[in-house]
Amino acid sequence: MRKRLDARNVKTLPAVADRRTDYRDAVQRGLALRVTPAGERTFVVEYSRAGAWKRYTIGPAVGWDLAKARAEARRVRALVDQGRDPVEDAKAAKAAALRAAGVETFGALAERCLADVGKRLRPATLKYYRWMLAGDLAPLADVPAVDPVAFKRAALVLLDKVANRSGFVANRCFELCRRVMSWAVAKDRTGAYEVNPFLRVEPPGGPEEARTLAFTDEQLRAIVAACAGTPLEDVAPFLLATGARAGEVMSAEWSEVDLASATWTIPAEHSKIKAPRPVPLSRFALSILARARERSEAAGPIFPGGAASGHQERRQKLIYAVRKRAGVADFALHGIRRSVRIGLSVLKVPHELAELCLGHLPAKLVRTYTPYPIYWQVDRQRGAFEAWGERVERILAGEATPATVLPFAGRA
Repeated sequence: MRKRLDARNVKTLPAVADRRTDYRDAVQRGLALRVTPAGERTFVVEYSRAGAWKRYTIGPAVGWDLAKARAEARRVRALVDQGRDPVEDAKAAKAAALRAAGVETFGALAERCLADVGKRLRPATLKYYRWMLAGDLAPLADVPAVDPVAFKRAALVLLDKVANRSGFVANRCFELCRRVMSWAVAKDRTGAYEVNPFLRVEPPGGPEEARTLAFTDEQLRAIVAACAGTPLEDVAPFLLATGARAGEVMSAEWSEVDLASATWTIPAEHSKIKAPRPVPLSRFALSILARARERSEAAGPIFPGGAASGHQERRQKLIYAVRKRAGVADFALHGIRRSVRIGLSVLKVPHELAELCLGHLPAKLVRTYTPYPIYWQVDRQRGAFEAWGERVERILAGEATPATVLPFAGRA
């Protein structure tokens, strides 16, 4: 809203109950008076950088008279005209002052933490952490982290605002803050970090609803049908046949598959467990690979896509499209994996063997005294996957699928 500001209306322009209001000065370009629903009044300077609107905060209206605010706005706009970014300049100056005083900010602490633990994180997890730090947690970047009380107060005030938009995102941001501070306490040798301020603090987003454990037979049939004609046309059935993780399947290459022994060996670099894992392929899984062979090169990715590596990558827009077509509102690729695990239980596959089928490592003691790949019990897995593949084929054909109790022998 454009308004000629003067000494009187700066104090009297009305607040709007449900939103902040910006009264833009008709005299000085870029100057605006921001009035919150609570009546707080702040002078800001608006400008555009790289196609995005930014606001440089001058200060509370009670501390600046209009003439000085206009002069400050002219100074800021002059910097913008020179190609500078006053907001980023102010952040850099504040961070430099804190560093000069020997005070570590949360942004610097988080970078130290990620530099140390990042090599042990999955690339997607590290990317998500950096996305949160650059997004919702950006206001904490210049907050000193060494004062646990002040930092806790600033973080929780910010996260409460995030929770008003998304409780899930607020809880993930809270977990990252807590993880960074736990790392600081564990690594500190100077006495600067003696306590994690987030211990015994409830997540600001509140309790989260548990996801649906698994899809019904009708939902699985609808999901596979909805994936037809999309990049997931072979991926979804192969996930259903193997119980593997989506990332493992999408990064699979023909060189990892031994058709003679009907075994797919997931390399350590593509596996969450950071170790190679043999996956026996049932007749149902082999039929999917035969179909995929017609759509891919003789070497390279089994399920080619548009990523730089040539593989497929997760695209949320595609997931939304499958949800709509299948009529399954909570569809996610990982839900197929949960469905496989529950399906193996329905077939009375022993718990220990079902966990191996999903690629969960056996106990460390077992791995210590049982050489690789014997501890994976591939032959026993093969029997379980064959039975599961037959059941899936009946599900996709729309046939009745009574629970079949399989005669699994005890572990050798």
